[in-house]
Amino acid sequence: MLTPLMEKAIEALILNNLEEGILKDKILLKLVQRFDLTQEQAASYFSRFAGKQAEGY
Repeated sequence: MLTPLMEKAIEALILNNLEEGILKDKILLKLVQRFDLTQEQAASYFSRFAGKQAEGY
């Protein structure tokens, strides 16, 4: 389990990348690389934080 601060960093990475038009697959790869997450964990965080911004990704 990650700390609340780490989760905030993950949320910021996801939202910033979505604002820049980065595709979901690239965002998931960044999460895996930078936060040492599994693909499943990265996908779970993406679903949790991306919300409406992720529609179409």
